[in-house]
Amino acid sequence: MMGEKEFLKLYMKERGLKNLDEAKEKIDTFWKTVKGALERGEKVKFKDWGNFDMKDIRPRRIVELKTKREMIIPGSRKIKFSSGKGLIKSIHNEIEEGKIDG
Repeated sequence: MMGEKEFLKLYMKERGLKNLDEAKEKIDTFWKTVKGALERGEKVKFKDWGNFDMKDIRPRRIVELKTKREMIIPGSRKIKFSSGKGLIKSIHNEIEEGKIDG
């Protein structure tokens, strides 16, 4: 698994940036922009990469197994990411070529 620091180092190298702070600032700006669009109710689409969208989760009723007590879990909103065909295809191609351990 790659943590944030490792990702920032890789991004810095790929973009030819001089330090981690600059890389973090650029990544943070990207995510803030995506978040703002989602908060405004917009779907964010990246051609061949995937889509970000908000999904409404309706409230639901459950029974707690230990106490047998009925509970209501409140509704919420969740971020949904659907990967695009281009992203999936490129990853499968790299696995087949041995560039990624699958």
